[in-house]
Amino acid sequence: MLKNLREGDTFPDFELPDENGVRHKLSEIQGANPLVVQLGRGEHCPRERQHHRELLKFHEWCGVLESELVTVVPNDLHETLKLKMTVILGPNLEIFKIYCGFWFYGRPSVYDLWADLRELRMKFDYNFDPLAPGVREEWERRRAERAQAMPKAMTPHRPARRTRATKPAVARR
Repeated sequence: MLKNLREGDTFPDFELPDENGVRHKLSEIQGANPLVVQLGRGEHCPRERQHHRELLKFHEWCGVLESELVTVVPNDLHETLKLKMTVILGPNLEIFKIYCGFWFYGRPSVYDLWADLRELRMKFDYNFDPLAPGVREEWERRRAERAQAMPKAMTPHRPARRTRATKPAVARR
């Protein structure tokens, strides 16, 4: 199923259970963000445990990086040799980069992933460089489209401008 994957291909849209048994498709998890899929060997491997400790740091950054991270490990120890790659996915589960490393040094570091996500964002985000020609105009156009598409009830309400408050009169005896 995962043989012969290449950059530019569409990654299979797995449906997998989370830690509570609720099933999710990769496309749902990804949403509009880049997705890092780490196909691991499992907790029995000391190299894999170390890599997961490193990925925990990366997971803390995912909110800031506007990206998602999914780790898939096998239920059956006999399947561990088949899962040993990290895949970075762009929009619509398009494979942007594949790391296929069995040992710890063959896996991407959190800094490799950071650099890859930067490169991916440069490729797909029109506003990655806000000073590039045309970005401001495109941002204004999209902002106007969003404002038109937003129902009146959802338009942001701005309270009336307040004037400088005066101190209430104090009664003296």
